[in-house]
Amino acid sequence: MVVPPNSFDRDSDIVVESCPTLLNAEPVLAHRDWLLTVLTTRLRQFRDVAEDLFNNLLTELVSGKHDLTQVEAMEPWLYRLAVNKANDWLRGEQRARSLHEELAVVQEQTKSVFVQPMPLDVLLDNERSQLLRQALESMEVEDAEILNLKYLHDWNYAQLEKHLGISQHQVTHRLRLARQRMKQILLEIQDASHWNT
Repeated sequence: MVVPPNSFDRDSDIVVESCPTLLNAEPVLAHRDWLLTVLTTRLRQFRDVAEDLFNNLLTELVSGKHDLTQVEAMEPWLYRLAVNKANDWLRGEQRARSLHEELAVVQEQTKSVFVQPMPLDVLLDNERSQLLRQALESMEVEDAEILNLKYLHDWNYAQLEKHLGISQHQVTHRLRLARQRMKQILLEIQDASHWNT
């Protein structure tokens, strides 16, 4: 729950003092107007997101993510925090837009060569996808994660090594174990469905 800025009046000081995490919200609420100006200016055509980013910033402070006792100058620190929030959001938006544009190009290119699949092929593909999704959901998070990155994002071993911060030997080992567990889970699902029919 985000506390509106005008709710910190004299009567509510007692509530704030009794809840130390709310004390972290006071500096941000005192600077709300200019922080929103910074966010809306940086977000340009996405100004409606500024309030959400401000609320995220407020939530981080209330949750104690940042140690305000270590902050020497509050305003420049809040400014950098707001700028970083806006830049992170814009980078994510740019990545999403680029992916949508690439997908549109690929779809346009494949329209001319697209062959209508046979109904049985569609059913089999759907069944395979459903089985894989079910298997991934029942796997350990680390196993599902590395399989998703490898096959869904089409990452090579070097990318996995770099992004996960592990050695190539560890990547190979984790992938081998995750594939084995996937096969085992798929066999269990297949056996269970066989007995249910």
